[in-house]
Formats: sequence, C-alpha cells, structure tokens
Amino acid sequence: MGATAGSRAWVRQRAGAGLRALMLAAVSSSAVGAEWSGLVGWGSDSLLHGRSLTDGRPGWFGDLRVDNGRWTLGLGAVTEHPPLQSRGAQLTLDLDRRWRFGEDWLLRAGLVHYESPWNLWNDELRYDEASIGLGWRGRWSLLASHAPDLPVVEAPGRYRRARATWVESGWHQPLGSGFALHVGLGHADIRGVHYARQPQIELRDYAYASAGLGFAYGDIHLHALVVHASRRGADYFGNGAPRTRLAVSASWAF
Repeated sequence: MGATAGSRAWVRQRAGAGLRALMLAAVSSSAVGAEWSGLVGWGSDSLLHGRSLTDGRPGWFGDLRVDNGRWTLGLGAVTEHPPLQSRGAQLTLDLDRRWRFGEDWLLRAGLVHYESPWNLWNDELRYDEASIGLGWRGRWSLLASHAPDLPVVEAPGRYRRARATWVESGWHQPLGSGFALHVGLGHADIRGVHYARQPQIELRDYAYASAGLGFAYGDIHLHALVVHASRRGADYFGNGAPRTRLAVSASWAF
C-alpha cells in the first residue's frame, strides 16, 4: 500500500473512530431513564439494501438499543458469510434522532457505522452511512441513505471505495389476527463499481423489491418475503445469485 493509500486509510480509520465517539456522546447525556430493548433471530438469508451478506445462506441476527424518546442508540450484529471465507458477522453502531409532527408523521435522521472484524479484509470493509426517513402512521415509510465510502470487491482481496445512494419505500398493512402484509421497493445508485463478470461495464444502478407476510404472537415474529433484484443487481451480486428468492425469518423481541 502506497503512502497516499495509507494516508487515506488512516483518515478513514480516524474518521470512523470520531464518528463512534460522537454517536456515543450524543446519547450518553440523556441516557438516564431511557428504555432498553432488543431482538434476536434467525433468517434464511441476511439482506442489506437488496443484496445478500451471506451469499444466500442462513444466519443469525441480533440488536440491542436504548431509547429516550427522541434519540435511539443501537448495537447490532448479523451473520456475514462472504464467498471463499468462513462465517463471521457484520457489526453496526447506529444513532437515530426522531421528530414527531402530530400523531401521523415521523421524521428521522440517522448515522450507521459498519464493521466486519472477522473478515480477512476487515480494514477495507469499515464504512459509514447517513440516512433520513419519513413515516406515516407506522404504515408507509420512505428512506434515503448515502455512503460516501462503500467498499466493493474489485478483485479477490482488493476493494474499491464507491459512492452509493439508496432510496427505499415500504408499506406495512395489518390484516388482523397478528398477520400483516409487507411491500417494499428500493433503488441503488452506485458510482465507481464494475460488474464482476464484465469489468469493462460500470454499474450505475439497480432496483430491488420485496413482498410478503408477517405474523406476530406476543414477542415472537415470523416473516416470509419474496425478494427480487433487477438484472443489473443480479449481475453485480455475482456467484450465480438468483434474481428472485424467498427469505424467511423468526425473531424474539425483548
């Protein structure tokens, strides 16, 4: 690694450390009297922005957060199983700030820091994401996220930093007796990434969608979703990833 690349890596590492400190400090002053909650579960696939973190294989996930009514600080972990590597986990530290407008509307802004400590190239996979979202009555949501330094595979063991923006919208419709319908649409715009199969073609965007049913019984939640990615998305995921797949999950909230 040359001096310039090394300097950039050092800056990214220091920026990540500063972001983590800022996120922790923002909540620490108002953590007294806050409520704690968590979630643990298992899924047939670990999906993030329409792509699989486990190469289509099952994995566990968990989440622990503290909420004081306006700020939420969360620590999360989800199985990560990259091709040609052993199973590991992607860790997240996230901070959300919420504003309510009447009883119907909710505005939120958030920061997320990602780490993959068990990955062979964990230093290259450290990145940050900022988001802003709007929700209506817990039914409809619109979320825009941006990562200025998303790591993507350029060659085995070599990563390139890219700018990525995602826009996602979803609808949650209760059906009664614990059942609910979930529908989601997403669009990703990624600059500086090339197809794994056709490196001469640069990936600009891909779309993804999901539809399925959820069932809640007390603190137990079950979900079954059909997830579909556009042809560009399937080509980008590589490894023969299907464009349409079924993802099921079970979780316990506490």
